[in-house]
Amino acid sequence: MDGQHLESYRYRLRSSGLTPTGPGEFVVQTFGVDKNKITLWPATHTLPGTEDFSGASITGEFISANFQRLPYLSSSNRHIFSGQVIHKSEFVDESELPGGGNL
Repeated sequence: MDGQHLESYRYRLRSSGLTPTGPGEFVVQTFGVDKNKITLWPATHTLPGTEDFSGASITGEFISANFQRLPYLSSSNRHIFSGQVIHKSEFVDESELPGGGNL
C-alpha cells in the first residue's frame, strides 16, 4: 500500500469467565493482553493481496482488512481507496504492562 498512513493499537484483555466465590461475589482471572497494530490508510492506490494475510500465507502479517473505493480518481486516473488493516496479535505479559500489570 502506498501513501500516508496512521498507526494505532488495540488491546484485548485475556481473562477467564466469572468464577463465583460466594453469594453475589465473583472473581475474574486475567492472564495477559493481545495487542494488535491497526494501520489506517486515508488514501491509497493499492490494496493488500491474499498472500499478506496470516490465514493464506505463513509469512502474512494481517488478520483482517477493510477498504472501500472513494468516489473520485487521482490526477493520473487511478482509483483511490480508504481503509485499514489489522496486524497479527502480539501477546503482552501482564508484567510488561504499565504499572506492572496492576490495572
